[in-house]
This record gives sequence, C-alpha cells and structure tokens, in this order.
Amino acid sequence: SGFDSDKRYGCLFDQPAGYIVPLALSALDVSSSKIRKTVLGGHSARYLVPDPVWSYICDKKLYC
Repeated sequence: SGFDSDKRYGCLFDQPAGYIVPLALSALDVSSSKIRKTVLGGHSARYLVPDPVWSYICDKKLYC
C-alpha cells in the first residue's frame, strides 16, 4: 500500500535524488473571503483548507 507500491512512482526510488513526477491537479479558488462567507453561512470550510489551518480557525474561533 502507499506511495512505494504504486507502479507509476516506482521510478522515484531508482535514483538517489528521485525524479520529478508531474501530476494533474485542479486548483481550488479559495480566499479568506470565501472561507468567511462559507462559515458565516453555516457551512463548514473544512475541505477548503489544510487540516492545520482548519484546526487553527476552529481553535481561535475565527470567522464566527
């Protein structure tokens, strides 16, 4: 399981410094204004930001 068993990424372990593997990622259009509107609208912004950021927002009661 995991990264090392995926055949697409096996080449990373062939060289000491690995390789650059291009990945197709979709960019998220996220801003503090969007997060604020989401939270103030009664919805969770949990999946708009990384876990540590969401924890910080919740711990500090930001956007409430």
